[in-house]
Amino acid sequence: SALNILCEMETLYERWGVREFCFQDDQFMGSKQRILDLCRMIVDKKLNLSLIAPPGITPSLVSDEVLRWMKRAGFYRICYSIDVGTERGRKYVKKPVALNKVRALIRKTNRMGFWTYATFVIGFPDETEDEVLEAIGFAHRLKVDFTRFYIAQPHLGSKLYEIYERDGMPVNRCIIESHHDIFDAVFSTKHISAIRLKQLREMGEDGYLKKHAWHFLNPFYFLDFLPKVLSVSKFKYAFRLFFWLIHPKP
Repeated sequence: SALNILCEMETLYERWGVREFCFQDDQFMGSKQRILDLCRMIVDKKLNLSLIAPPGITPSLVSDEVLRWMKRAGFYRICYSIDVGTERGRKYVKKPVALNKVRALIRKTNRMGFWTYATFVIGFPDETEDEVLEAIGFAHRLKVDFTRFYIAQPHLGSKLYEIYERDGMPVNRCIIESHHDIFDAVFSTKHISAIRLKQLREMGEDGYLKKHAWHFLNPFYFLDFLPKVLSVSKFKYAFRLFFWLIHPKP
C-alpha cells in the first residue's frame, strides 16, 4: 500500500538520512491511485526527496494529474516504456500505447521540468529490418533526453518462446536458461540475424546522442529543455550527466 511504502521511506529518511529513492518496479503505475496517494502523503509530510522509477511507465497510464503530483513529490526523471515504434509492432505485442500521442506527452513532460527517458524493444520474430529502422527513427524524433534499446528475449514459458517453437525458428533451451542479457541477441529471427540485431541495437543507441545534439540547434527546443536546469540541484544534475557522457564509466 502507499502507506506501507511511505513508512519504509520515512524510516530510511529519518534514521539514515536517505534523500533519494529509486523504485525498481516494473508495474510502478499499475495502480494510479496508489501513486497519487503516495505522492500526496510525501507532499503532506514535507519530505524533501529525489525520486525516480527507472523500469519505465506505460505512457497510456499517465495523466496530467499524475505528472503534477509526481513533480510535487520530488520525481525528477520519468522513463516511458514505449517499447514499439511502428503500428504493426504495437498490434503484435498488444501494447496499449497510442504512438500518435507519445510525442505530445514527451513534450509536456519535458516542459514540466522532468528529465525524460524512453525504452524500446527490437527483434520480435516477424519484424523486418526496415521496421526496426522505422522504430529507431521514431525514437530519435521524440526529443527525450535518453533512450535505450533492448532485444526481445524468448524466455521459457513466455508467448514469445511458443512463437519461436511454433514457427520453427532455432531456439536452444539451455542457452535461454543461462542467458538473460536484454542487450544481446541470443537467436536470429525470421528476417534478421542475431549479429545484425546487435548491430541495429547499437545503431539505435549510438545514433541517438548525435541526433539529439541537432535538437539543440532548434531555438524552440529550449522551451522543452530550460525547465530541466532552472534550479541549482537541476543544474548540478545536468552537469553530472554531461560529464558522464564525455567520460563514461567502462
